[in-house]
Amino acid sequence: MKKTSIIIALLVLVGTVAFAQEVPKEELYLGYSFLRVNSATIVPAFTANGGIGTIQYNFNKNFAAVADLGGYHNGNISGVQLDSTAFSYLFGPKIMAHKGGRLSPFIETLFGGTHVSRSFALPPLPTQPINPSPAPTGRFANSQSAFAMAIGGGLDMKLGRHIALRPLQLDYFLTRFQPLFFAGLGEVNRDRNQNNLRYSAGLNFMFGGATPPAPIASCSGTPSELLPDDPPVSVSVNTTNFNTKHDLAYNWSSTGGQVTSSGSSAKIDANGLTPGSYTVTSNVTDPKQKKNNSASCTTAFTVRQPQAPTVACGASPSSIQAGSNVPVTLTARGAAPDGRPIKSRNVTSNFGTIKEGSTSVGDQVGSWVSAATLDTSGVSSGPIEVNVAVTDSRGLTGTCVARVDVQPLPAAPAPVTESLVSACNFNNTKSPARVDNECKANLDDVAVRMQKDPGGKVVFVGSADSEQEAAIPQLGAIRAVNAKEYLAAGEGQQQADASRIEVRQGPSGENKVDLYWVPANGNFTVANASPVDEAQVKAVASSLKGKKRKAVKGAPAASGN
Repeated sequence: MKKTSIIIALLVLVGTVAFAQEVPKEELYLGYSFLRVNSATIVPAFTANGGIGTIQYNFNKNFAAVADLGGYHNGNISGVQLDSTAFSYLFGPKIMAHKGGRLSPFIETLFGGTHVSRSFALPPLPTQPINPSPAPTGRFANSQSAFAMAIGGGLDMKLGRHIALRPLQLDYFLTRFQPLFFAGLGEVNRDRNQNNLRYSAGLNFMFGGATPPAPIASCSGTPSELLPDDPPVSVSVNTTNFNTKHDLAYNWSSTGGQVTSSGSSAKIDANGLTPGSYTVTSNVTDPKQKKNNSASCTTAFTVRQPQAPTVACGASPSSIQAGSNVPVTLTARGAAPDGRPIKSRNVTSNFGTIKEGSTSVGDQVGSWVSAATLDTSGVSSGPIEVNVAVTDSRGLTGTCVARVDVQPLPAAPAPVTESLVSACNFNNTKSPARVDNECKANLDDVAVRMQKDPGGKVVFVGSADSEQEAAIPQLGAIRAVNAKEYLAAGEGQQQADASRIEVRQGPSGENKVDLYWVPANGNFTVANASPVDEAQVKAVASSLKGKKRKAVKGAPAASGN
């Protein structure tokens, strides 16, 4: 028993080698069989040894049809020299699991028959006294066929493509022999069912089936894209249908880059490679396998074109006037598409002085914002170009230009002067300084304009002909003062701002008051219109009231109110 255990252990050790799962078409099993017989008679249970052989046809990896033939013998039952030989023939279906794998359990249900032959020696007859010759001897023989059925299962351990060890097959073995009848004893086995147990172990031989699948190699690599100065590409290979107990040989190659291999993995250094696609190949070989022992695979990686830093410039304000000395804020927004650090930033300008400011992180990953100030003191008109150059750690440079337009100083504006809006004529010889209704209407229009344009002012220039001027001194000035009095405090109730009404004395000529409008910041440029002392003019006018003076054309008095 110990030797048997050692042999089975060695076979199991050999059987641990993994093989490609293939399903044979036919199988032949030859093995030892041990049968435990329950006779269901007065004969006690006994054992028999023998062998069985099965022929099996596999429809697929899970279902097969089996023909089972067995023979069993026992020559001594409970000390009685009873020779018993049985032959069984069974047929039926078989269900398998993991067929083609290293371990394949199965169950089966078989139906058929069994044939039993029994014999034993008869005791010698008593001798006669008158004839002392030896007593005659003989054997009793009996044979019988019956229905049989086996239900059970077992386990196959694959040792190679065509052979497997079956360490265990155990069946419930039912037979149904008819009762035996002996004269004087009646039926010996009244029970028609004999419940037996059958054990078997042996070798299973397999034929046909598909050839083992070819070994497969599958390559993968990461990253699939990289820059020439990135870390190396890591590649690896996974294998299928190789013997896992064998050491495999790996050979790596690449259409570009430096290859450093380590068994089933390798690294590809892309430093110095030009942009483009490259292929890595792995050849895997099983040196211990004579045939069908190699596989290869490929994977690809792409070297991208390095990109310089991107930068965009802006200036605020982008347009100034020469001599304004307005500082210009310069902004440069950039990013490093390849994620490389920025080594330097250089800002230059064709005019002005640049003072660099701070650099901060932008609103996107890898972006940044730099600020600077352009001092425009003393620059003349024309374009100012500010150049920004940004260089990364690889020496790649991105540039941009910010433009500032320096406009020439505008031409001096034309001076703003007065405009004549209307005039009051003084044709009343009896009251030559009186403001009549027509003049009042013109003054009312002037008052409206003063209300609408509070920044302007009015200038009243009064004049008189020489005859009236000789009769009434300063008559032109008195007429202008009377017009102002009407707007500022007279019967018109205009309540105009007196500070915005200026009175002047014009040259002799016509009997009128010219009403001039002077806009804000404007100048009064009418020649020969002299400012007057309003208080002195009012005093002159007051002194003339009630006096009769000799006037040209009979002008009686100067007051017009």
